[in-house]
This record gives sequence, C-alpha cells and structure tokens, in this order.
Amino acid sequence: MRDNKFCGRGQISLAAKCPLAAKCPWWPNGSGQISCTLNIVSLMGQLERTGRYEYLKYCKELNCHITFNRSLVKESAAIVHYDRTLKPNDLPPRKRQPHQHYVFFLMESAHYVSQIAFKLLQKDYYTLTMSFRRDSDIYSPFGYLKLRNPPLKTSQSTWLSIAVSKRKMIVWAVSYCGTASQRELFVAELQKYVKVDVYGHCGPLKCPKTTLVNMQYSKCEKMFKENYKFYIAFENSACKDFVTEKIFNRVESHMVPIVPKRSFYEPLLPKGSFIAADDFKSPKELADYIHYLNSNLTAYVEYYKWKDYYESIPFPGGFHMGMCQLCGRLRADADIGAIYPTESAKDIGKWYIERSDCIPSYGKSLVGG
Repeated sequence: MRDNKFCGRGQISLAAKCPLAAKCPWWPNGSGQISCTLNIVSLMGQLERTGRYEYLKYCKELNCHITFNRSLVKESAAIVHYDRTLKPNDLPPRKRQPHQHYVFFLMESAHYVSQIAFKLLQKDYYTLTMSFRRDSDIYSPFGYLKLRNPPLKTSQSTWLSIAVSKRKMIVWAVSYCGTASQRELFVAELQKYVKVDVYGHCGPLKCPKTTLVNMQYSKCEKMFKENYKFYIAFENSACKDFVTEKIFNRVESHMVPIVPKRSFYEPLLPKGSFIAADDFKSPKELADYIHYLNSNLTAYVEYYKWKDYYESIPFPGGFHMGMCQLCGRLRADADIGAIYPTESAKDIGKWYIERSDCIPSYGKSLVGG
C-alpha cells in the first residue's frame, strides 16, 4: 500500500553546465538559478492559455518561459503543438532550427485527434511526444497521487461519520452523450437496477458550467461531496492511461469512483481505491454490490483508507509536472547541437493511433452487446 509507484515522475537531472546550442551558454549563477532563459513557444488555443505562467511554478530554477509570441519561434528551444487546436495553414516552418524540439502535445484519446492537421503532420515533423500516456517522451497526466510522508492516521469512526452523512447513491456528471466508449449504454443498463442521478447535457439535472481548474470548488461538486457515495468515472474513450480530472479532482470528495476496466486504472491508482465494472458479470451484478456497500458502511469505508497513504495532486498538477519535465529535457539536450526525433515522434500516426490500446464501444461490451 505504501509503495511510490503512483507518484509523478521526478524531474530530469541536469549537468553542472550545458551550453545552449552554442549560441546561448548558461551556467548556474550565484542564486542557484540558470542564467539563460529557454523560450517554449506554445501553439495552443485561447482556452489552453489560461494559467500558462503557473505551468512552470514548480521548476523556476530551470528558467524556462512559455510564450505565445510567434516572433520568437526561430530562437525558441521548443515549439509545443497542441493537436486539437492546430490550423494547417498556420504552422511554423516544416524545417525546424537544428537546436529545436517540435513537441506533439495532446490530452485527448486517439479517438479525438484533429482531422486535417494530424494527418498532415504524422511523419518526420515532431521530435518529442507529450501526453497523458506513460510511454510519451514527456509524461503529462491530468493529475497524480503523491505519497504522504508520514501517512495520516484517520480513525474508523471518522470515515464512518463521513459515509453516514451521504444519503444518495450514484452521481454521473457528463457533458458528451454519444461517445466512442459508449459509456452511456452501460449507465442506461445500470440505471435499471440502481438509482443514478445524471447531471449535465445528457441528463435531467443541470449544473452551471465551470473550468477544469475550478471544478472541485463548484457548487455542484460541493453538493456531490456532501450527498453521494459513488460516482461514474467512465471517460469518453476507453483507453489505457486515459484517466482524467474525474478521478484526481474528486479524491477529497470521498466518493468511490466506478471505472470501466481494472487493467487501465491499476497502474495509476492504489488497490482498494475504485470499483471496476469489468470485475462483474453484468451491470445488475455491479448494482447488487453497490446496494451491499450502501447498506454495509464498514465495507464501504474500506474504499477510503488508501487516502491515509496518498494525496491527490489534481488538475492542472499533471500539466505542471509535464512542462517541468519538458524544460528539464530541453536543458539536458541543449549541448547536443542537433536534435533528432524520438522513436514515438518519428511516426505520430503509428504511435498515437495504432499503439493507443483503446477499446471502441467498451460500454456496450460491458452490457453484453
């Protein structure tokens, strides 16, 4: 229970000195900071710009700077391309500068890549990959779990008092109704045997819109925390490593997540922290188990106890980690003189699509269809 495999990857260690493409030598100065600033030009949509200065707040000593200033493209150490907002007629030169990384960045599953830009730039364009996938060059999850040191010692009575205060069963907050995972088919079948309150575009109950950054502070999330014991945590795609803010932003809400597939979540979450739908023969069997836990709170609070050992770093904590790793990589690569594509970046189509480990219509298969 106390191993550290769920924590974010450590930052890349740096050499004591490292000239930047021979043009911009840097040395640690008296303050312990690196004197030469590395610019990272980000080609992201307006929404993704929010909080860009915070992305590097945990690695200020690396002295990187995220900018949207296109005039700095030629001298930047990296250009980050966010696939979902790329416009094919608005791209930097296909031939990059010798010292530059072109970074493929995407936080959507393989089912939701852009159409034109993705096909246009699949081969021999990018040099690094950055995404929620653990096999990316730069791992940038939606959130992650951090080992507590020392662990907490929450009493059984405290956990039980939290559980007793929750009077409702399952909540599902959902924005997209017709999805690649067909999660909606599974929930529809589950609703035949247990009450599921559906909030958002796909159900009768409504919540005001909020940003991902402020999600856990919204009125609806507060209400979920106070009232519900379980929540549906099915993503729009059933893909390995595609675990979004649904999990990490709700750890402190003390609701137990119901996820689609155990093998997709076990590498990222501790044992006893979730209920996997594929552990049951049918939605009815899962519903029976939910009813059992609802009436047996001693068994239910066993799903709380892992929280004594881990704390959640919610969205956008994983982005901070990813951007800091990218900055560390740029520093480490700065003395190479020429940058070459990594194995995953050589052919984005092959890596991101063919090796995505996604299961289309997985929700339907859980129903037996």
